Amino acid sequence: MLMVKGTPYENVDDLGDKEDDSGPLISENVIGVVHDHLITFHLDMGIDGPMNNSFVKVHLEKQRVPTGKSPIKSYLKVKKCVAKTEKDAQIKLSLYDPYEFHIVNPNRKSRSGNPTGYRIIPGGNALRGNIFLVRFRRPRNPDRHGLGFHHIPCQEDYPVMPTVAASFELKPANFFESNPIFEKDIPVCRPFASS
Repeated sequence: MLMVKGTPYENVDDLGDKEDDSGPLISENVIGVVHDHLITFHLDMGIDGPMNNSFVKVHLEKQRVPTGKSPIKSYLKVKKCVAKTEKDAQIKLSLYDPYEFHIVNPNRKSRSGNPTGYRIIPGGNALRGNIFLVRFRRPRNPDRHGLGFHHIPCQEDYPVMPTVAASFELKPANFFESNPIFEKDIPVCRPFASS
């Protein structure tokens, strides 16, 4: 059920400059209160072996090319930072500060030397703490991944809200030796031998 409150107004035109601070008029004498939905996902990630995972923040940092050195003015540099504490693994997403988030097994490597793991790709979100990782403790407190979104009610939400969804994706990151849809490994590029 939608969270609402009563109002003496029956039409938006009756409000004038007196719009209610807590939400929009969604029916006669009914204000739909603005609120948040929070959905928490619990993941026990034992990647490619025992639960000895690391959380890696992969930051894309803009680098400037010195003037006159190239027609390209900037490029993105990848900087990886392994979280050392639970506080390091608390993430607030920002569209203006691009990151990827990997959970890896540092003890298992691909043939190229990359740790096997998965990328966590959050779906739509409100601005808040979005990812919290904690050390595994049996039987409770597994890794937590919380998604949230703001909800500004509209007429279709009253009296019973339709279903809303929140999601994230887990995609392999250096987990497979090559693209699993190919039957054979992709050829390895090697430098030409000089004769």
